Formats: sequence, C-alpha cells, structure tokens
Amino acid sequence: MKCVKKFDARPKLDGSWKFVDDYTYDDILHGQLLYSTCHHGYIKKINFPKNYNLSEFTMVSPKDIPGDNIVPEPVCDQPFMADDEVMHYGQVIMGIAHPDRKVLLKFIKETEIEYEELPAITGMKECLDNEENHFGKETTIDHRTNEEPDPNWLYHHNVYYTPHQEQAYLEPQGVISVYDKKANSMFIRITAQCPFFVKHGVEAMMGDSVDEVIVETSEGIGGAFGGKEDFPSLFAGISSLLSYKSGKPVKIILERTDDIQITTKRHPSRVELETWTDPTTKKIKKCRIDYRLDAGAYQTLSPVVLARGVLHSISGYSVPDVFIRGRMFRSNTPSNGAFRGFGAPQAFAAMEAHVDRIAADLNVDPYDFRKINLFRIGDEFPTTQKVVEENLSDCLERVIIKSDYHKKLKEFAEWNKTHRDKKGIGISVGYHGGGYTGNGEKVLNSEVKVIIDKDANVKIFVANTDMGQGAHTTLAQMFFEAISHPREKCWVQLPNTSKTPDSGPTVASRTIYIIGNLLRKFAFQIKDNLGFENLEDYVKTHQQEFPKEFRKNFVP
Repeated sequence: MKCVKKFDARPKLDGSWKFVDDYTYDDILHGQLLYSTCHHGYIKKINFPKNYNLSEFTMVSPKDIPGDNIVPEPVCDQPFMADDEVMHYGQVIMGIAHPDRKVLLKFIKETEIEYEELPAITGMKECLDNEENHFGKETTIDHRTNEEPDPNWLYHHNVYYTPHQEQAYLEPQGVISVYDKKANSMFIRITAQCPFFVKHGVEAMMGDSVDEVIVETSEGIGGAFGGKEDFPSLFAGISSLLSYKSGKPVKIILERTDDIQITTKRHPSRVELETWTDPTTKKIKKCRIDYRLDAGAYQTLSPVVLARGVLHSISGYSVPDVFIRGRMFRSNTPSNGAFRGFGAPQAFAAMEAHVDRIAADLNVDPYDFRKINLFRIGDEFPTTQKVVEENLSDCLERVIIKSDYHKKLKEFAEWNKTHRDKKGIGISVGYHGGGYTGNGEKVLNSEVKVIIDKDANVKIFVANTDMGQGAHTTLAQMFFEAISHPREKCWVQLPNTSKTPDSGPTVASRTIYIIGNLLRKFAFQIKDNLGFENLEDYVKTHQQEFPKEFRKNFVP
C-alpha cells in the first residue's frame, strides 16, 4: 500500500469537521449525571437544593425507564441507573437536564445524597488477594503433561500486579439524543466506537416506547481505544430517556474529572507465576499461571478481556507443560472494560518481568534467554494450536539490530559504574491477535455495503468508526488501490445505523485486519463480476446500471 495523507486531518484542524460538543439544536437541554459519592451503600434520601425552581429541570430515575434497566453486555448485570443500592463510587443514580448548563452543574453540585454505607472493597490487593471476591465463570487452559519436575530444574514463584490505567482520550464522553414525537423515533449523535452497541443499549432501555433508534457518530471522534466501547450505551440510554421525557434534544458532555472518575479503565491484575527451568538447556519446562482481573462492581465486558488475557498469558514462549487459570474478582469500583490489547498487556507485564528474573538467576542475557524460549515452527500454544511461522523471532532479531541493543548494553554498564543517574535497556516480547476473541467473528457475521453512483464515486458503508487512528482513510485505500480507482472518488461514509450495515464493533484490532481485508477482496470480486478494467470507463458506458449497491458478509 502507498503512503497517503489522512483525509480527516485538515478538516479536524481547521474546525470544519464537528465533534459532538460542536453540534447544537434549537431548544436544546443540557444533561448531566447525578452519581454516587459512596463506594457501597443504600440510598436513603436525595436532597435537592431549595433555591431552584424544580419545574425547570427534567429528571429521570429507574422508575422512568419504560424498558429494561440493564445495559446489554456480554454479561448483562449492570443497571443504567442504581435503584436503591449503589455498588461503586460514580454509579449513576439519576439523569438531570436543564436549559442552562452552568445552572445544571451548580444544581448537581449542591444536591446531597444520604446513604446507609456498607463495607466496600476499593484497593487492588484487597480485591485480588481475597479468594472470596471471585465471581463469574472460571476460564482455564490445560496443557499439562502430568510429569513430575526434575529436582535439578530451577523453580521460580512470584506474584505480579498492574493497577488501573486511564485511556485519557482527548475528547471526553459526549452524546446528543433527539426524540421525534411525530415519528416516535430517537436519533443519537455520539462519540463512540460501536454505533450498534449504542443502538441495542438504547432499544433495551426504551423498550416499546419508541419505534426506531438511529445512531450516528460525530464527524470527529477524539480518541477512544476501549474507553468508548461499552460506556456510551449506558450514557446514551440516559440522554435518550431525558429527551423522551422532556420532548427536547438533550446533550450530555462529561467534565474531564467526571470522565476519569466514573468511566471504564484497564483492569487491575494479579498474575501469580510458577515456573521450572532446565539450567542446562535454559528452557522453561513447566509453568502454572493464576491470572486474576479486578472486574469492578459488575462483570459487563470482563469475560472477553479475561479470555484474551488467558490466551496470551504464556507470552511468546514455548513451554511444553502449562496450566492457566483465569478468574474475575469483584470490587466496589466502576466496571472495568476494554483498553488497547484488553487483558494481554497485563499478562505480558507479568511474564516478561518473570522471564527477566529467571535470566538473571541463570546469569544469562535477557535477550539470549528469550531467543532460546521463543515459539518456533512446530511448537504448540497452550491451546494446542500449532505455530506455523517464525514472525515473532524474526521481529525480535530486527528489534535487537535496530535498537543497537548489545552496544547500548555495554555502554550503559560502563556509564553506570561512574554516574549516579543510571541508564538501562530492556526487552519485552508480545503479540496480539487481530479479530474478535474466540469465535467472535463467526458470531458477528459482519456485513459491508458499497454503492457506486453514476459518476463512478464509490461510497463505502461500514459501522467501524475512525477515532483518530486513520481507519476510514485506510479502508478507502484498501478498496481503491485494489481496483486502481482514483482516491478522490472513494470515501467511507459516516457510520449511521439506519444506512450502514452492522460490520461489527471497532475493537480488537479488527477494523483493518477483518473489515479492511473484506473490502479489499470485495473490490476484486466486484471488478470480476462486472468485468471491467477501468471502473470510470465502465460506468460511463453502462449508465443504466448505476447507482448500484453491493453487499458482502465476512466468512471466517
């Protein structure tokens, strides 16, 4: 593929493209969330400040929900709004809207909630070290040989922790909901990764009270990478309920402090590792892994993250005898969610630190020890899948050369002998599967749509969003390069659930790998079916056939 400029760069810089907060409607209300300031407890009473006219406010609580008070997730256990018991700080209790945003924020700040407080688990180790906090299903991979370890093998046993991590996307969570009473429909403009997730969430909350829910992303999405995967469903549900009750458009833009405090984060983890290593061959012969994630107060997306972590927990090493146990633990913190690699980075952090310890005890260079233990062609993953390529070892060799690893290792060792400020260089191995975890791509049955008009313009319709990573530029490029079509005549359309087929969520590094390759193959298929060498010439001589629509599903 050729190097091309991102087509969205200039309009984002010059302001001609809009982010959610740039959109407005006549008679719009500003919404905000009233959330728990208690980690765990029962709501006794909500005291609104007395120096306001309450009739100016629109308020919604669980009793206003016409459908289900449960957010659709892999595990449907999180309510849109807490009814009587709050399970974590930041749990939404009510949605409130007002014409003046400053008045609204002041009103919410002055609102007091009385609680009957209950014991709460808020610390990482407090959560993950206690077996009683385990909930949900257990995920295991059993690749044991049942052979006893050789007494001469070197034994290592360590526990590793990683804390919460914040995505810190540039644009906070934001949504606008517009209820059309005449059409009995709900239109939602949102900064989100997965428009169809949002659609399903709002449909679940609104039940039969609306006939249609349409979700369209904003032109600009200021970052996401997991943080805008599932939380927008909850967020849009509340804004939609406010719009439905008030009969007016409602916009909610989270303050940065609120966004950080109440939205999903990378899961804290505890990974306990036991390994037995042959000191003669320097090969890890046996490994036992206890992989734990702090899911937060609810499971929601955590089973998917757990599965990905368990699958990657051996890192890039060939170990013949492996047993991996993965579990989710409950705490009184906001539910954790997907975040760039979802589960795998926590596993890698533990295993790579562990490998460095083994190498140090064997007095072997960390690079040499990794090279000895890396997967090779013919080896098996703990899942029994065969390794058929040596890309990982090839990649490691290129990194060693490009980084001047050996030269810097010697230079830094000399430097550290005479300087207080120390220098160092380290190595970490990692890999990541592109695509929805497990058999997810089979379940998704993703579909794309292409329309070619009378001027040979190609319009690509996918639900996958461009959150700043350049996806829509690359998806268009994969199509137009396949058929040698002009770049300016091929565009990905703004995702809209009433116009765009469900091509699956923008997650798991699947947008280019799955949807991009689907579009590329589709371009070749359209070219073969129509029998053209040049699309523009073909359209000119077959005007009666256009505009023409094409659809294709992904088949694993």
